[in-house]
Amino acid sequence: MRNIFLLAGITMLAANAQFSTPQASSPMLNTSQDAGVSASEGFRPWLSVNGLYRRDVDSTLSGQAAGQFYPSLSGGLSGWKSWRTRKLAGSYSGSGTHRNGVFAGQGNTWTQSHTGTLLYEEQLNRQWSVGASQLGGITYGGFGYGSAFGVTGTPGLSSGASPGGSSGSNPSGVGDFAGNGVVDGELIASQTKFSVSSSNVNYLVTQRLAFTASGGVALVRRGSQQFSQDNFQGSGKLAYQLNDRAQIGGYYVYGAYRYPNRFGGINSQSAALSVLLQLSPSRTISGSAGAGMMNSEFVGQVAIDPALAALLGGVSVLEVQKSRFVTPSFQFSFVQELPKGNFSLSAARGFNAGNGILMAGVRDSFSAAYSRPLNTRIGLTAATSYQRLSGRIGTLGVTENVQGGMLVSIRMVGSLNFTAQAGARYLAVTTQPRRREVLAGFGLAWMPGGEPFTF
Repeated sequence: MRNIFLLAGITMLAANAQFSTPQASSPMLNTSQDAGVSASEGFRPWLSVNGLYRRDVDSTLSGQAAGQFYPSLSGGLSGWKSWRTRKLAGSYSGSGTHRNGVFAGQGNTWTQSHTGTLLYEEQLNRQWSVGASQLGGITYGGFGYGSAFGVTGTPGLSSGASPGGSSGSNPSGVGDFAGNGVVDGELIASQTKFSVSSSNVNYLVTQRLAFTASGGVALVRRGSQQFSQDNFQGSGKLAYQLNDRAQIGGYYVYGAYRYPNRFGGINSQSAALSVLLQLSPSRTISGSAGAGMMNSEFVGQVAIDPALAALLGGVSVLEVQKSRFVTPSFQFSFVQELPKGNFSLSAARGFNAGNGILMAGVRDSFSAAYSRPLNTRIGLTAATSYQRLSGRIGTLGVTENVQGGMLVSIRMVGSLNFTAQAGARYLAVTTQPRRREVLAGFGLAWMPGGEPFTF
């Protein structure tokens, strides 16, 4: 029987890629009698030790030391097992760093970050499949392409997927959680606790038409408790396969943002039409375009009549305020699988629940990532991202976050690699001085398999 693209895929990887604005891209689901994932299993640990130098270019504005040297230790593991119709995969990454400065709080600080992922998917029969995934952790500065620090210390180099190897960049199938849409744009380098749970049910209506219902919950607890948030999301998606390489569809998403330490909340609705093109077995383009509406209810200050103000002894009163905002939304992604690596581009505009400085607003984002062994001894991993959040609730400000990083590995002997990395970060917040940082470092990395170390 024919293959069909599912708008959400077997799992919630599309939602994890952007919790606030689900992507239209998805893997194909084989609906034949012999459908399922071929049997395979694997286990891969890794370790990395680095010495890093971080310099605040704008130290005269921030009042911090211009440059600091600090050590960093990181490591992780991933494991996966696939059966004929089921897959189970998980990963862990952690790091510990001793540092201080503009993005690390006051004085010398030992910080730790721990992130884990878990994925389960199953093809129940020729028409039904289910999936569930979990992302969670306690990190310093969030987790993802736009987080304050990457897993090896370099901006942007954060991923829940396993490092690359002989089976490709991501043999476990866990997916790339670095663009999770929840804590991938943290501007403040403070402790962030988060949990992103999601699940879906997929139904093949006909050989060409598929429907997916999905739901998710994202809980975030930040150092600044007033910016903690509980996010809830549900969606329905239809996908229609035009031919072996093209799919069209549409989706509707309902979201609810709640802030535990504040009165009120936000409800959002989004709808879009989507298209997916499988240009080749290793090259995929997807996109969507639509619109979204946000409704909010909060307590705010309202000025009162001067005569009444003189009588009451104040110039303003608290009032429950309601507002509505409408914006266009879009998403685009390009993925190119390479021998033992990959290259990806993505851009999106949609609602976002906040980044630790601003509450809910409209986020414009772009990211690019490249990872592969260049030959048998040299590997390259690079990532860059841009995020702009325009606050629509509470503080009506704008934040911008631009950063990028690169890691080059040279295999010395066996599974031991020499690594060199560099990165830069730019932050801009309304009414605040800009922040710019540059980073460079070197170290050693170990990963079994006898190939260059890449993410």
